[in-house]
Amino acid sequence: MGKINTLAATSMLMTGALLTPLAAQALPSFARQTGMSCAMCHTVFPQLTPYGRMFKLQGYTTAAGMFAEPAQQHSNLSEVTSAPLAAMMQVSYTALSKSAAGKPNTYTDFPDQLSLFYAGRLSTHMGAFAQLTIDNTGSFGMDNTDIRAANTTSTANGKELIYGVSLNNGPTMEDVFNTTPVWSFPSASSPEGAGPPGTFLLGNGNVNATTAGLVAYGMYDNSWYGAVGVYHSTGLSGGGDAAATIYGWAPYLRVAYQQDNGTNNWEVGAYAMDADMTTLNAGQGIPNDPTVPRSKVSDLGVDAQYQIRNGVNTFTGRLNYITEKVDNAQNLGILTTSTGSVKISTLGLSGTYYYDRKQGATLGLYSVSGDKADYYSGNAGQIKPDSSYIVAEYDYLPYLNTKFAVQYTAFNKLNGTSTNASDNNNLYLNAWFMF
Repeated sequence: MGKINTLAATSMLMTGALLTPLAAQALPSFARQTGMSCAMCHTVFPQLTPYGRMFKLQGYTTAAGMFAEPAQQHSNLSEVTSAPLAAMMQVSYTALSKSAAGKPNTYTDFPDQLSLFYAGRLSTHMGAFAQLTIDNTGSFGMDNTDIRAANTTSTANGKELIYGVSLNNGPTMEDVFNTTPVWSFPSASSPEGAGPPGTFLLGNGNVNATTAGLVAYGMYDNSWYGAVGVYHSTGLSGGGDAAATIYGWAPYLRVAYQQDNGTNNWEVGAYAMDADMTTLNAGQGIPNDPTVPRSKVSDLGVDAQYQIRNGVNTFTGRLNYITEKVDNAQNLGILTTSTGSVKISTLGLSGTYYYDRKQGATLGLYSVSGDKADYYSGNAGQIKPDSSYIVAEYDYLPYLNTKFAVQYTAFNKLNGTSTNASDNNNLYLNAWFMF
């Protein structure tokens, strides 16, 4: 639900689909648990600092004050006097450059999204981030969820190893960098606009909040990060193209290397996922019905991040590239004149600068390229998905749990043509509150 991520921005940036998760924010329940300012974990939400990444890796369990583990208490059970609850509300206004026939040019969404969170530790080595959301259409359901167990040990050569397992409902949910699909910029965008097609597996929300995954992960010497897991469909209809969903079990792999030098930190990494996928359209059966035709979908992504925190100045630069191949594409409602195999790639570059964590600006550059095909079942005619656009956003945060944003999306090219591409430009005003 909610989060418009991805280069994920490339496919779901404009569509705002119901089941695309929304990024976890500087939740007050985490601040109450740790006794620390939101600024310890976030440059500005949802961007994580090195400490924020460690907090997530350690299972959301760091605690202070009344949440700390009493010496006399059993080590495997934590009892706290306050439940780790939080809430989020977004209100938004969208003005479209040109609306479709019979539709208005402006929209007011109140709420754009309303969420309730259980976010905090469950025991000494276990914690949870769970989100229930009602969106602008009035639909209600499970959003981002990440339940994890973690521990820390020293290796034979004296290096620290953090290891754990995450039970979550979307690929890259477990990730600790703001580059991969679930956590990338923009963390919110208009649910009313339109945009280019994107990848089916990673990056567009088809399998976010509609799958269950078990992912084992580890961080060695605060440098090498790795994760491996599998995902299986929960049977819920997806929020993206053709309601595509995973058939059987889909493997997921993630590797990354980071360096933190105090003021500066950087990361480079890669991730991959492979799945058989089906569609829930037209009464074609349950996700694991062996009689339903399937497509083979393979995704490979690379990412990089550079972050500077120098006094009142913070800057984060991000890169994310995903390439996808779909074999037997017609089984996902993709019609093509080629051999039945379709390739599509998405690229996103973004940079965010904040002054004193109160005022900031982000500029994102995005592109989509791929084979000519009918990427949406029922589209009239095949298209090239080739598109390019920018997303510019200004944020004002009077408090770390309150954000007012002005965002503008401008298309230079959409679905293979520059003609009338600017008709899809939109202005998005957003007020974001955390309780």
